Amino acid sequence: MAEPYVVAPSKSALAVAALVALTAYGALTGVYRSSRRFLWFDELVTMSVAQLGTGSRIWSALEMGADSNPPPFHLVESLAARAASDPHIAYRWPAILGFTAVPVALFLFVARRAGGAAGCWRHSSRS
Repeated sequence: MAEPYVVAPSKSALAVAALVALTAYGALTGVYRSSRRFLWFDELVTMSVAQLGTGSRIWSALEMGADSNPPPFHLVESLAARAASDPHIAYRWPAILGFTAVPVALFLFVARRAGGAAGCWRHSSRS
């Protein structure tokens, strides 16, 4: 009786697995670190403006010079604050998502041009 044929995983499958592992590690590390650090002054200002809720109230506060970030930023932060109960994580969640998405986009860009291994290396050096 013949031995069962085992297919070795391709380099691209290993690169995607590494991408998923590194991305998950980066996101979980970001959430953990965010939960352990105090909010900085600019984050407290963002929190106070985002808690105003409606776009008109946020716009009014920004017209009076409460913060220099644009209104859509505060609307996104307001939505993020509703999604998480811990404000340390909630107001940093959009940044965590952004810093997680950039290495993934970089991986996809490099992997398309130079292969999965190069994309994986580029992703890991950015994270």
